[in-house]
Amino acid sequence: MGLRQKIETATSAVIALCALAITLSIVRNQFFPGVARSAGLQPTREQAWKQYARSDMRIGPASAPVTITEFSDFQCPVCSRLYRELLSVRRKRGDEIAIVYRNYPLEDLHPFARPAAIAAQCAAKQGRFADYHDFLFEHQDSLPTIKWTGLAGRLGVADTVSFARCLRAPETVTQLKRDSTDAAALQIPGTPLLLVNEWVFRGAPSLEALDSVVAREVANARR
Repeated sequence: MGLRQKIETATSAVIALCALAITLSIVRNQFFPGVARSAGLQPTREQAWKQYARSDMRIGPASAPVTITEFSDFQCPVCSRLYRELLSVRRKRGDEIAIVYRNYPLEDLHPFARPAAIAAQCAAKQGRFADYHDFLFEHQDSLPTIKWTGLAGRLGVADTVSFARCLRAPETVTQLKRDSTDAAALQIPGTPLLLVNEWVFRGAPSLEALDSVVAREVANARR
């Protein structure tokens, strides 16, 4: 075997190992939530956090002192548990927080995450994102059977014709790609990833850790 061939073989092996490591990391986060939580206990700081908090998919007022930006996947089991923790924080904190949702569907693991993400985007265009978002997580096991347009009508989307058109629109896919591009910039290891204002949790923090950071940020905003 010549030198060039040896180098090419070694390079291919390194690339394969890197791909395997990334896949294992994602699988670990999805199916071993304890590991995902331990990874998220020590938040890091992201100075440019406001650029990630731009999305039509918002729950809560724009004037809220705390913005929680969530990169998530509607079919991710850990994301479903985090949804319930965020719901608890939403009920406790009211208008003190806003949640900005960014789609990062892991299609290799979750085949229904991408169509669910697109449907949620289209619901957001008609002001019904919160209801659609909550329903998808509350009924995560039913994602394979949900009819997106029919659900939109049940959840108060006024123009289901426009909704159905949105599901097929190129600009909807462009928005989805923009979310994934921002996720890549944050070097997201898998879902979920949270930014509480500037504080980044790579994994799902406990409810206590999450509420503690939110409380601190609310207090800072009042000074």
